[in-house]
Amino acid sequence: MKMKNKELILILSPFFLFMGNLYAGTGYGTDSGTGRAAVTADAQKDSSQRDTEITRRVRERIMQDANLSTSAKNITIVTKGGQVTLSGGVTNADEKKRVEELAKSVTGEAPVSNQTVISR
Repeated sequence: MKMKNKELILILSPFFLFMGNLYAGTGYGTDSGTGRAAVTADAQKDSSQRDTEITRRVRERIMQDANLSTSAKNITIVTKGGQVTLSGGVTNADEKKRVEELAKSVTGEAPVSNQTVISR
């Protein structure tokens, strides 16, 4: 079976997009501040009931903020051992700061790692 160029491009495009973003240092797949692997939603699959509740409350606060964009409302929120990690794209620096403030309003003294990136 011979593949046509268009079929091959469709199959490989996600790979090239991932590798290009990773290589360009945009933060996709890594924490852009440290270069370490970014926390993903998979990290929360074995979390405690308390961690799940914190994540739910942070998501609720973010969704209730009418000033946030759809992008900001769709960030990934992972809580592990009480520490909240935010990742994904937001539209500007104000949104980046706002989602972190909302997470901190839920966690209080617990640390919040804001790994969100400003995307267009």
